Amino acid sequence: MIGSDGRPKPGLGGDGDQIAIPMDGAPSTLIVKPDNPHHLSGAVENEAYCLSLATAIGIEAVKDLDPWGCP
Repeated sequence: MIGSDGRPKPGLGGDGDQIAIPMDGAPSTLIVKPDNPHHLSGAVENEAYCLSLATAIGIEAVKDLDPWGCP
């Protein structure tokens, strides 16, 4: 996402923002994985479980799944 100031920013877009699509193999910093009950039911819960399991066995993993701090 490119903010209204022209700088890259994490998160979902707002007014004045533009979608930036990585080109030619450039890396991206954000992956959006919405739940899809028709094709991958439980994918969100499975990812949370796997991250918790990784942490429990000593593998470094993300600790906060919600970058916006929502409960």
